[in-house]
Amino acid sequence: MPRKLFCEISPLTYQISRRKSILTRQIKDRLSKEHFATAKSNEKLSVVIYKHNSLIRRQLGNTRMDLQENKAQNLKICTPLVNGVLIKPGEVFSLWKLVGEGEWLEPVDNEHYNALEG
Repeated sequence: MPRKLFCEISPLTYQISRRKSILTRQIKDRLSKEHFATAKSNEKLSVVIYKHNSLIRRQLGNTRMDLQENKAQNLKICTPLVNGVLIKPGEVFSLWKLVGEGEWLEPVDNEHYNALEG
């Protein structure tokens, strides 16, 4: 049996690991001299510099399709939070800053945690 990561031991250790990651990110961002893009506009811009399109749900190797569905749901939740963001010269796009720390996520309970182990 392979060794489990700290976050995989129990729901409590998962939450501890999650909070540690959030705190680490907050400290890194505060110490950074980067300016993050936050301004939004609902107007369509007249010039498209880059456009990307890819499949959200796709089978790649041993990819679990339930995780692909989770990815699709996460994108559905966060897309309105980043849509229309203007990235000005000198600014950095940060999904973390625009979406937040996941406070919109439901807390992980034993049922969800056990499903992750499967």
